[in-house]
Amino acid sequence: MQKSISLNKHFAALGAAAAAVTGVGITQQAEAAVVYSGVVNLNVPATTTGLYLNLVTGGTAVAAAADINPWRSSTTGWLLNGSFTIQPDSLIVGSTTVATPLAAGTPIDGSNATATTSAATMGAGTAYYGFRFFNEATAQNHFGWIQLNVSGTTAASTLIDYAYDSTPGAAINAGDTGAGGVPEPASLGLLALGAVGLLRRRSA
Repeated sequence: MQKSISLNKHFAALGAAAAAVTGVGITQQAEAAVVYSGVVNLNVPATTTGLYLNLVTGGTAVAAAADINPWRSSTTGWLLNGSFTIQPDSLIVGSTTVATPLAAGTPIDGSNATATTSAATMGAGTAYYGFRFFNEATAQNHFGWIQLNVSGTTAASTLIDYAYDSTPGAAINAGDTGAGGVPEPASLGLLALGAVGLLRRRSA
């Protein structure tokens, strides 16, 4: 499990130091708060037990600690919704009995329509699915996404990766890993040197 931020503290300190020396400020990006799993390729067995996944710890062995439960029934995939005993606040983005496949970049937040049944069906293919879950670490609800490859047969499926926003109630875009917009160390170093050069020209 890895937590991505939009600006490493070390680089932020570098920018602040350059600004202090030169009097030229460096605009810092707001800190993101996306917790991303990385590519995990977890097997979703072709059973009604399926895969129990704790989104916070990444654990898959203990059903009682799970946050989400993709499983299979006949030729369709299912995502367990809010009737899950330990996840009464969980919601799947969808409509009535269907989980809606989302395009990359689709916002996931409290404005999304959600499935109203205890389990929402998923069509075959690879897609993002949005959800809300109760984070036991913060004792609040968070939004996130999973990317699933659902087989068109009764074969096992694959949970490719997932992410959620660590800020309770904050929106997240489908497919957002939190890695975008991170300045490279070399770029920040050049920016700081450029600021120093600008001050020297002004002093000459």
